[in-house]
Amino acid sequence: MSGDINGLQLGSKGRHAALPYRAEVDGLRAIAVLSVVLFHAGFEIFSGGFVGVDVFFVISGYLITSIILSELGNGSFSLLRFYERRARRILPALFFVTAACIPLAFLWIAPRHIEGFAESVIAVTTFWSNILFWDQSGYFDTANELKPLIHTWSLAVEEQYYILFPLFLLLLWRGGYNRMALVLTAVAAVSLAAAHWGAYAFATASFYLLPTRAWEFLIGALVALYLRGNAGAGKAHPWLSVLGLGMIAFSVFAFDRHTPFPGLYALVPTVGTALVILSAPARTPAQLILASRPAVGIGLISYSVYLWHQPLMAFYRHWSLSDPETVMKLALCAASLALGYLTWRYVEQSFRNRAQVTTRTVVKLAPASGVALILAGVFGLVYKPPMEIEVASERVMVPRKFGGIEVNGKDCSFPKLPDEFCRFEGLRKAPQTELSLFVIGDSHARVLTEAVHGDRSFYTEFFDLSAGGCPFLLDLTVYIGPEAHRCDDRYQRQRLDFLTSNGSHKKVAVLSARWALYLHGEGFDNSVGGVERRDRIIAAKSISSKGEQHKRDYFQSLEKTMTAVLAASDHVVFVLPNHMNGWNVPDKARRLKASVSSLEELEAKLSIPGSAVAQRLEEFNAFVMGRYADDPKVTMIDPRRFTCSQTGELCYGFRDKVLMFADSDHLSLPMNQQISSEIASLLAEIYDPQLWDAR
Repeated sequence: MSGDINGLQLGSKGRHAALPYRAEVDGLRAIAVLSVVLFHAGFEIFSGGFVGVDVFFVISGYLITSIILSELGNGSFSLLRFYERRARRILPALFFVTAACIPLAFLWIAPRHIEGFAESVIAVTTFWSNILFWDQSGYFDTANELKPLIHTWSLAVEEQYYILFPLFLLLLWRGGYNRMALVLTAVAAVSLAAAHWGAYAFATASFYLLPTRAWEFLIGALVALYLRGNAGAGKAHPWLSVLGLGMIAFSVFAFDRHTPFPGLYALVPTVGTALVILSAPARTPAQLILASRPAVGIGLISYSVYLWHQPLMAFYRHWSLSDPETVMKLALCAASLALGYLTWRYVEQSFRNRAQVTTRTVVKLAPASGVALILAGVFGLVYKPPMEIEVASERVMVPRKFGGIEVNGKDCSFPKLPDEFCRFEGLRKAPQTELSLFVIGDSHARVLTEAVHGDRSFYTEFFDLSAGGCPFLLDLTVYIGPEAHRCDDRYQRQRLDFLTSNGSHKKVAVLSARWALYLHGEGFDNSVGGVERRDRIIAAKSISSKGEQHKRDYFQSLEKTMTAVLAASDHVVFVLPNHMNGWNVPDKARRLKASVSSLEELEAKLSIPGSAVAQRLEEFNAFVMGRYADDPKVTMIDPRRFTCSQTGELCYGFRDKVLMFADSDHLSLPMNQQISSEIASLLAEIYDPQLWDAR
């Protein structure tokens, strides 16, 4: 984060005498950046380290407001000079780090992630990355830990603030400090109210966008206003810094990913930061920590450290296809500090020095660098990676990430029922055997529909009711991270009503989903180094549901759903959850292709213990099999018949020259074709096999 003062002279002898507390501000920046770095490294004790960004926002608001007020007061303020200082402060290091990421991305990022990275390069350059990452957030989005430039969302928020706030302050300037403080307080209150509401109603937008972050900058701005009119404030409240530092520390260690943010909870670190600034001159333990040489040193380089830490950690995860161990986490943190220092020393400092880099040079170089980065991003958007890899002189096709079917170029996923849906004609027209087939579920059902659509011989008509991130579970809502998904009970009722009221023949409902994920909420650990990192996702009655009550609600919903589906259809095919891998299978295959000497070796390296899979699925499968295995109207299909060994000792990601998964958990088209064929055979056996050709 850039929360800095552009290297301006501070103190009573400097032009900006309103900013007397450089050491303590640097110390705050050090705490903020270390919190963020350790949080992103994955140290669980720093579960709330993301609040470092909020600390930066308050510091930025304080420093920028103080500088503008000081210059307005002595008649020297210039918008052009202000924007030039911002450009000198932010752009050189940002563009340098972004440029360094580009070759690493093409070396280590899997081809399917290149497009997203390219979009982020363009967004970073044009300062709308917060909007991009908000728009990208969703069930199928790349995990944030794998996005090298995800952290630049905060820089985009800052830049948007820097563009608007000076203009706003100029409008308020002639009204005096009291009116200015009143208006800023009112705007901050509205922004905070929106942020708190958004933390529960639209958490992702609230987290990423300026309107719900502006109040944090304005807290800093109000501190600047207060200190400008109350020079002795710090001496009057010497121990506020201890309280403030404690509030920041509490946030870092007590908050976590499930804390609604940035609503009222964010007041703890932001008000804490304000208290430290207000009392900075006091000789207290907090002041001694913040003004210490190590803290000040890290604070000085904090912006460059912040820029480097996320790319280093993301590229390591792409390169290793696993999370770093503790030693590697510490090494990545140390590397962030080292590269941060070098970038501060040779990039930041050089561009801040007007004797080395003139204004004319900045005016020419900034747009040219931006255009070059945008062109690199455009190349990434049009780049088409090969859809096969060569392993031990053999060609292996890489499956598409998702299958699914389209109607006239329109995606059938998540249909808006009852008005929008996808229906397809089948070929089965024999008397007494005409079937209306409904495939219902989440993205696992979605990828199955492509195979079902490809073999139209075993149904008369087929309805695709798949919806990404939406298993068929009545009475429950799917929550992704802190936010409710559009998959709620209302939508489930629409799917049930559609099943009940449509279909002209015998109805067969095929239910498929990654059932166990919505029960457990967390990603899969394969016990041999593959840990799936993703936002918590559950199907529950409320976001706070957990423990045994959540399990009871989940299984009651499943039982209610099955009862309703059995009443609405003639037969139910229940596809049990397939095995997960813990790593992205095609990505790992690409990484291993040069180091394996045979397809057998690749198969071994892409196999995982069946015991880890069985443990993950045991509770769910036991419930379903215990209730429906003997029901004559229910047929069970276990995909592990096709993806695991007969003994269940191993589960495969690659076998017989076929990559069996399109990512970590979605089966590839060849595997789904086997499941579709199994469904067809079972239905042929049930509905008069004498009239059906042998398959």
